[in-house]
Amino acid sequence: MKLIVNKLMYCGFSACISETNKVVYCVKYAPKSGTICPILETESTNLDSDTHITKEEFINFINSDITRQVNGKHKGGKWGTNNFTVTSDDWFPGLYVGDSIEVTFTKIGLIPNKFPCPFKDSDNIIIGSEGLTWSCNAIWNNQEYHFYMTDNPMPQVATDTFFMNYVKPKNINKYFCCCLTSKNKKNKIYTKVLRRGLDPKNVDSPGREMPCLGEHLEPGQSDESRQQVIFTVNEELGIHKKTLSKCYLLELGVYNKPGRDGRYSKYCIEKNGKHVEFGVERNSSSTVRILLIISEILDMDDQDVLPDDTNEINSKRWVDVNKVLTDYDEDNWMLTEHLQMLKDAVPVIEKFVSEQKILLDGIDTKAAFKF
Repeated sequence: MKLIVNKLMYCGFSACISETNKVVYCVKYAPKSGTICPILETESTNLDSDTHITKEEFINFINSDITRQVNGKHKGGKWGTNNFTVTSDDWFPGLYVGDSIEVTFTKIGLIPNKFPCPFKDSDNIIIGSEGLTWSCNAIWNNQEYHFYMTDNPMPQVATDTFFMNYVKPKNINKYFCCCLTSKNKKNKIYTKVLRRGLDPKNVDSPGREMPCLGEHLEPGQSDESRQQVIFTVNEELGIHKKTLSKCYLLELGVYNKPGRDGRYSKYCIEKNGKHVEFGVERNSSSTVRILLIISEILDMDDQDVLPDDTNEINSKRWVDVNKVLTDYDEDNWMLTEHLQMLKDAVPVIEKFVSEQKILLDGIDTKAAFKF
Protein backbone atom coordinates (compact mmCIF):
# COMPACT_ATOMS: atom_id res chain seq x y z
CA MET A 1 0.00 0.00 0.00
CA LYS A 2 1.36 3.38 -1.03
CA LEU A 3 0.36 6.52 0.89
CA ILE A 4 0.70 10.06 -0.48
CA VAL A 5 0.81 12.73 2.23
CA ASN A 6 -1.77 15.49 1.82
CA LYS A 7 -1.66 17.27 5.22
CA LEU A 8 0.58 17.44 8.28
CA MET A 9 -0.74 17.60 11.83
CA TYR A 10 0.73 17.45 15.32
CA CYS A 11 2.58 14.11 15.64
CA GLY A 12 1.02 12.82 12.46
CA PHE A 13 -0.26 13.36 8.94
CA SER A 14 -3.15 12.48 6.68
CA ALA A 15 -2.54 10.65 3.42
CA CYS A 16 -4.39 9.44 0.39
CA ILE A 17 -4.06 5.79 -0.55
CA SER A 18 -2.51 5.74 -4.01
CA GLU A 19 -4.93 5.39 -6.94
CA THR A 20 -7.97 5.70 -4.65
CA ASN A 21 -10.17 8.41 -3.16
CA LYS A 22 -9.50 7.20 0.37
CA VAL A 23 -7.81 9.38 3.00
CA VAL A 24 -6.42 7.82 6.18
CA TYR A 25 -4.81 9.36 9.26
CA CYS A 26 -1.38 8.31 10.52
CA VAL A 27 -0.08 9.17 14.00
CA LYS A 28 3.08 8.68 16.00
CA TYR A 29 1.41 7.87 19.30
CA ALA A 30 -1.44 5.44 19.85
CA PRO A 31 -5.03 6.67 20.26
CA LYS A 32 -6.72 6.07 23.61
CA SER A 33 -10.24 6.43 22.23
CA GLY A 34 -12.34 8.16 19.58
CA THR A 35 -10.95 6.49 16.46
CA ILE A 36 -11.88 3.57 14.23
CA CYS A 37 -9.87 1.34 11.91
CA PRO A 38 -9.59 2.38 8.25
CA ILE A 39 -12.68 1.47 6.22
CA LEU A 40 -11.12 1.05 2.80
CA GLU A 41 -14.44 0.43 1.06
CA THR A 42 -15.65 3.94 1.91
CA GLU A 43 -14.37 6.83 -0.19
CA SER A 44 -13.38 10.08 1.53
CA THR A 45 -15.18 13.31 0.71
CA ASN A 46 -12.35 15.67 1.67
CA LEU A 47 -9.38 15.04 -0.59
CA ASP A 48 -7.88 18.53 -0.24
CA SER A 49 -4.12 18.79 -0.01
CA ASP A 50 -2.07 21.52 1.66
CA THR A 51 0.03 22.17 -1.42
CA HIS A 52 -0.70 25.91 -0.98
CA ILE A 53 1.68 25.95 2.03
CA THR A 54 5.36 25.57 1.27
CA LYS A 55 7.66 23.49 3.42
CA GLU A 56 9.49 26.66 4.48
CA GLU A 57 6.24 28.34 5.52
CA PHE A 58 5.23 25.33 7.62
CA ILE A 59 8.62 25.21 9.34
CA ASN A 60 8.51 28.93 10.05
CA PHE A 61 5.09 28.48 11.64
CA ILE A 62 6.29 25.68 13.92
CA ASN A 63 9.26 27.77 15.04
CA SER A 64 7.25 30.95 15.55
CA ASP A 65 7.15 32.15 19.18
CA ILE A 66 3.78 33.88 18.81
CA THR A 67 1.08 33.39 21.45
CA ARG A 68 -1.79 33.73 18.98
CA GLN A 69 -2.10 32.98 15.30
CA VAL A 70 -3.13 35.68 12.83
CA ASN A 71 -6.79 34.60 13.13
CA GLY A 72 -6.71 34.93 16.93
CA LYS A 73 -6.51 31.22 17.69
CA HIS A 74 -4.08 30.12 20.37
CA LYS A 75 -0.59 28.88 19.53
CA GLY A 76 1.50 29.26 22.70
CA GLY A 77 4.99 29.78 21.32
CA LYS A 78 7.30 27.40 19.52
CA TRP A 79 6.43 23.73 19.15
CA GLY A 80 8.89 20.86 19.49
CA THR A 81 10.41 20.07 16.11
CA ASN A 82 10.19 16.31 16.66
CA ASN A 83 6.39 16.65 16.83
CA PHE A 84 6.12 17.31 13.07
CA THR A 85 7.60 15.09 10.37
CA VAL A 86 8.88 18.01 8.32
CA THR A 87 11.25 19.05 11.15
CA SER A 88 11.64 15.72 12.97
CA ASP A 89 14.88 13.79 13.26
CA ASP A 90 13.37 10.59 14.69
CA TRP A 91 10.03 9.86 12.89
CA PHE A 92 9.70 10.11 9.09
CA PRO A 93 12.30 12.95 9.06
CA GLY A 94 11.59 15.63 6.45
CA LEU A 95 8.32 14.07 5.23
CA TYR A 96 6.02 16.71 3.76
CA VAL A 97 2.93 17.20 1.64
CA GLY A 98 3.23 15.38 -1.68
CA ASP A 99 5.77 12.84 -0.42
CA SER A 100 4.89 9.14 -0.47
CA ILE A 101 5.65 6.19 1.82
CA GLU A 102 5.30 2.46 1.26
CA VAL A 103 3.41 0.56 3.97
CA THR A 104 5.26 -2.66 4.78
CA PHE A 105 3.33 -4.02 7.76
CA THR A 106 -0.19 -3.82 9.16
CA LYS A 107 -1.84 -5.50 12.11
CA ILE A 108 -5.45 -4.91 13.09
CA GLY A 109 -5.51 -3.53 16.62
CA LEU A 110 -3.18 -1.51 18.80
CA ILE A 111 0.34 -2.73 19.51
CA PRO A 112 1.78 -0.79 22.50
CA ASN A 113 4.15 1.94 21.38
CA LYS A 114 7.73 0.71 20.90
CA PHE A 115 9.13 3.98 19.63
CA PRO A 116 11.53 4.23 17.90
CA CYS A 117 11.42 0.53 16.98
CA PRO A 118 9.15 -0.71 14.15
CA PHE A 119 6.45 -3.25 14.95
CA LYS A 120 6.97 -7.00 14.45
CA ASP A 121 4.68 -9.93 13.61
CA SER A 122 5.31 -11.33 17.07
CA ASP A 123 4.03 -8.17 18.81
CA ASN A 124 0.71 -8.59 20.61
CA ILE A 125 -2.13 -6.09 20.40
CA ILE A 126 -4.03 -4.73 23.39
CA ILE A 127 -7.12 -6.90 23.80
CA GLY A 128 -10.25 -5.07 22.71
CA SER A 129 -8.41 -2.58 20.48
CA GLU A 130 -9.23 -4.32 17.20
CA GLY A 131 -11.70 -1.63 16.14
CA LEU A 132 -9.56 1.31 17.22
CA THR A 133 -6.60 1.38 14.82
CA TRP A 134 -4.15 -0.51 12.67
CA SER A 135 -0.56 -0.78 13.84
CA CYS A 136 1.70 -0.24 10.81
CA ASN A 137 5.23 0.22 9.52
CA ALA A 138 6.29 2.12 6.41
CA ILE A 139 9.48 2.82 4.50
CA TRP A 140 10.71 6.39 4.09
CA ASN A 141 14.20 7.21 2.77
CA ASN A 142 15.26 3.58 3.17
CA GLN A 143 14.31 3.56 6.87
CA GLU A 144 11.34 1.78 8.47
CA TYR A 145 9.12 3.63 10.96
CA HIS A 146 6.06 2.63 12.97
CA PHE A 147 2.72 4.46 12.99
CA TYR A 148 -0.97 3.97 13.78
CA MET A 149 -3.50 4.25 10.95
CA THR A 150 -7.12 5.31 11.56
CA ASP A 151 -10.16 6.23 9.51
CA ASN A 152 -10.69 9.56 11.29
CA PRO A 153 -8.42 12.14 12.93
CA MET A 154 -7.26 11.02 16.36
CA PRO A 155 -8.66 13.30 19.09
CA GLN A 156 -6.51 14.56 21.93
CA VAL A 157 -7.60 13.03 25.24
CA ALA A 158 -5.81 14.67 28.15
CA THR A 159 -5.94 15.20 31.89
CA ASP A 160 -4.94 18.34 33.80
CA THR A 161 -4.36 18.62 37.54
CA PHE A 162 -4.09 21.83 39.52
CA PHE A 163 -1.95 21.35 42.63
CA MET A 164 -3.24 24.06 44.98
CA ASN A 165 -2.70 25.09 48.59
CA TYR A 166 -5.36 26.86 50.62
CA VAL A 167 -3.56 28.61 53.47
CA LYS A 168 -5.94 29.29 56.35
CA PRO A 169 -5.37 31.51 59.43
CA LYS A 170 -3.41 30.11 62.35
CA ASN A 171 -5.78 31.48 64.96
CA ILE A 172 -8.76 29.20 64.36
CA ASN A 173 -11.40 28.01 66.75
CA LYS A 174 -12.00 24.35 67.58
CA TYR A 175 -14.27 24.09 64.56
CA PHE A 176 -12.94 25.58 61.33
CA CYS A 177 -15.94 26.64 59.31
CA CYS A 178 -16.01 30.08 57.75
CA CYS A 179 -17.06 31.67 54.50
CA LEU A 180 -14.04 32.56 52.42
CA THR A 181 -13.52 35.14 49.72
CA SER A 182 -10.53 36.19 47.68
CA LYS A 183 -10.74 39.57 49.47
CA ASN A 184 -10.03 37.97 52.85
CA LYS A 185 -6.31 38.62 53.19
CA LYS A 186 -5.96 36.06 55.96
CA ASN A 187 -6.85 33.30 53.55
CA LYS A 188 -4.79 32.74 50.42
CA ILE A 189 -4.90 30.22 47.61
CA TYR A 190 -1.70 29.24 45.86
CA THR A 191 -1.19 27.17 42.73
CA LYS A 192 1.93 25.32 41.72
CA VAL A 193 3.32 26.99 38.58
CA LEU A 194 5.56 24.88 36.34
CA ARG A 195 8.10 26.31 33.91
CA ARG A 196 8.58 24.17 30.82
CA GLY A 197 11.97 22.87 29.71
CA LEU A 198 14.03 24.38 26.92
CA ASP A 199 14.58 21.34 24.66
CA PRO A 200 13.57 22.70 21.22
CA LYS A 201 13.15 19.22 19.73
CA ASN A 202 10.79 17.56 22.18
CA VAL A 203 9.21 20.30 24.31
CA ASP A 204 6.34 22.46 23.12
CA SER A 205 6.20 26.06 24.37
CA PRO A 206 9.76 25.95 25.79
CA GLY A 207 10.30 28.30 28.72
CA ARG A 208 6.60 29.09 29.04
CA GLU A 209 4.62 28.33 32.16
CA MET A 210 1.63 26.28 33.29
CA PRO A 211 -0.41 26.81 36.48
CA CYS A 212 -1.19 23.09 36.41
CA LEU A 213 0.22 19.77 35.23
CA GLY A 214 -1.16 18.09 32.13
CA GLU A 215 -0.58 14.90 30.19
CA HIS A 216 -1.96 13.13 27.15
CA LEU A 217 -3.67 9.90 28.15
CA GLU A 218 -2.41 6.68 26.61
CA PRO A 219 -4.09 3.37 25.71
CA GLY A 220 -4.60 1.07 28.66
CA GLN A 221 -4.43 3.86 31.23
CA SER A 222 -7.07 3.91 33.93
CA ASP A 223 -10.08 6.22 33.69
CA GLU A 224 -10.17 6.40 37.50
CA SER A 225 -9.55 9.92 38.83
CA ARG A 226 -6.88 9.09 41.39
CA GLN A 227 -4.87 7.00 38.93
CA GLN A 228 -4.87 9.80 36.35
CA VAL A 229 -3.78 12.33 38.97
CA ILE A 230 -0.95 10.07 40.10
CA PHE A 231 0.12 9.74 36.45
CA THR A 232 0.32 13.51 35.92
CA VAL A 233 1.96 14.11 39.30
CA ASN A 234 4.67 11.54 38.67
CA GLU A 235 5.32 12.71 35.11
CA GLU A 236 5.42 16.47 35.54
CA LEU A 237 5.59 17.47 39.19
CA GLY A 238 6.83 14.99 41.74
CA ILE A 239 5.14 15.14 45.13
CA HIS A 240 6.30 13.63 48.39
CA LYS A 241 4.04 10.82 49.70
CA LYS A 242 3.65 12.82 52.89
CA THR A 243 2.20 15.68 50.86
CA LEU A 244 -0.17 13.43 48.89
CA SER A 245 -1.56 12.04 52.13
CA LYS A 246 -2.73 15.55 53.07
CA CYS A 247 -4.47 16.28 49.77
CA TYR A 248 -8.13 16.42 48.78
CA LEU A 249 -9.21 15.53 45.24
CA LEU A 250 -11.86 17.76 43.65
CA GLU A 251 -13.37 17.42 40.18
CA LEU A 252 -13.41 20.61 38.10
CA GLY A 253 -14.91 19.29 34.87
CA VAL A 254 -14.23 18.52 31.20
CA TYR A 255 -12.91 21.27 28.91
CA ASN A 256 -13.45 20.65 25.21
CA LYS A 257 -14.01 24.01 23.55
CA PRO A 258 -12.93 23.90 19.87
CA GLY A 259 -9.49 25.42 19.41
CA ARG A 260 -8.61 25.13 23.12
CA ASP A 261 -5.20 23.75 22.20
CA GLY A 262 -3.76 25.19 18.99
CA ARG A 263 -1.76 22.04 18.25
CA TYR A 264 -4.99 20.14 17.50
CA SER A 265 -6.74 22.72 15.33
CA LYS A 266 -6.16 23.88 11.79
CA TYR A 267 -3.28 26.33 11.61
CA CYS A 268 -3.37 29.80 10.09
CA ILE A 269 -0.80 32.17 8.60
CA GLU A 270 -1.03 35.34 6.55
CA LYS A 271 -0.06 34.90 2.91
CA ASN A 272 -0.40 37.49 0.18
CA GLY A 273 -2.48 39.64 2.53
CA LYS A 274 -4.98 36.85 3.31
CA HIS A 275 -5.47 34.42 6.18
CA VAL A 276 -4.68 30.92 4.93
CA GLU A 277 -5.53 27.74 6.87
CA PHE A 278 -3.81 24.37 6.71
CA GLY A 279 -3.48 21.19 8.77
CA VAL A 280 -6.18 18.95 10.25
CA GLU A 281 -8.99 19.89 12.63
CA ARG A 282 -9.10 17.51 15.61
CA ASN A 283 -11.16 17.28 18.78
CA SER A 284 -9.37 18.10 22.01
CA SER A 285 -10.62 17.54 25.55
CA SER A 286 -9.17 17.49 29.04
CA THR A 287 -10.63 16.23 32.31
CA VAL A 288 -9.52 18.69 34.97
CA ARG A 289 -9.09 18.07 38.69
CA ILE A 290 -7.78 19.91 41.73
CA LEU A 291 -5.33 18.36 44.16
CA LEU A 292 -5.84 20.52 47.24
CA ILE A 293 -3.93 20.98 50.48
CA ILE A 294 -5.48 22.94 53.35
CA SER A 295 -2.77 24.14 55.74
CA GLU A 296 -1.74 26.90 58.10
CA ILE A 297 1.50 27.59 56.23
CA LEU A 298 2.51 27.05 52.61
CA ASP A 299 3.40 23.39 52.10
CA MET A 300 7.01 22.95 50.91
CA ASP A 301 7.49 19.19 51.36
CA ASP A 302 7.48 18.46 47.62
CA GLN A 303 10.12 20.99 46.54
CA ASP A 304 12.98 18.50 46.35
CA VAL A 305 10.99 15.70 44.66
CA LEU A 306 11.75 15.44 40.93
CA PRO A 307 9.20 14.42 38.27
CA ASP A 308 9.79 11.43 35.98
CA ASP A 309 10.10 13.76 32.97
CA THR A 310 12.78 16.27 33.94
CA ASN A 311 13.19 17.27 30.28
CA GLU A 312 9.68 18.67 29.92
CA ILE A 313 9.53 20.55 33.24
CA ASN A 314 12.36 22.89 34.21
CA SER A 315 11.20 24.23 37.60
CA LYS A 316 8.20 24.57 39.93
CA ARG A 317 7.10 27.11 42.50
CA TRP A 318 4.07 28.25 44.49
CA VAL A 319 2.41 31.45 43.25
CA ASP A 320 -0.55 33.31 44.78
CA VAL A 321 -3.56 32.74 42.50
CA ASN A 322 -4.47 36.44 42.55
CA LYS A 323 -0.99 37.26 41.28
CA VAL A 324 -1.26 34.67 38.51
CA LEU A 325 -4.59 36.06 37.34
CA THR A 326 -3.67 39.75 37.50
CA ASP A 327 0.09 40.16 37.07
CA TYR A 328 0.95 37.64 34.35
CA ASP A 329 0.66 38.42 30.65
CA GLU A 330 -0.83 35.70 28.42
CA ASP A 331 2.56 35.44 26.68
CA ASN A 332 3.81 33.71 29.84
CA TRP A 333 1.58 30.69 29.34
CA MET A 334 1.64 27.52 27.29
CA LEU A 335 -2.18 27.47 27.10
CA THR A 336 -4.27 30.52 27.83
CA GLU A 337 -7.20 28.20 28.62
CA HIS A 338 -5.32 27.19 31.77
CA LEU A 339 -6.14 30.63 33.15
CA GLN A 340 -9.86 30.05 32.65
CA MET A 341 -9.52 26.71 34.42
CA LEU A 342 -7.75 28.47 37.28
CA LYS A 343 -10.51 31.08 37.54
CA ASP A 344 -13.06 28.26 37.67
CA ALA A 345 -11.06 26.43 40.36
CA VAL A 346 -11.10 29.30 42.89
CA PRO A 347 -14.85 29.25 43.74
CA VAL A 348 -14.80 25.44 43.82
CA ILE A 349 -12.06 25.55 46.46
CA GLU A 350 -13.72 28.35 48.42
CA LYS A 351 -17.03 26.46 48.51
CA PHE A 352 -15.32 23.24 49.52
CA VAL A 353 -13.40 24.87 52.37
CA SER A 354 -16.36 26.94 53.58
CA GLU A 355 -18.46 23.79 53.92
CA GLN A 356 -15.69 21.85 55.62
CA LYS A 357 -15.32 21.25 59.35
CA ILE A 358 -11.93 20.01 60.43
CA LEU A 359 -11.80 19.05 64.11
CA LEU A 360 -8.60 19.60 66.00
CA ASP A 361 -8.67 15.97 67.13
CA GLY A 362 -8.13 14.95 63.49
CA ILE A 363 -11.64 13.88 62.49
CA ASP A 364 -12.42 15.02 58.96
CA THR A 365 -16.01 15.21 57.74
CA LYS A 366 -14.77 15.41 54.12
CA ALA A 367 -12.82 12.18 54.29
CA ALA A 368 -14.44 10.94 51.09
CA PHE A 369 -12.50 13.60 49.18
CA LYS A 370 -9.15 12.65 50.71
CA PHE A 371 -6.63 11.58 48.12
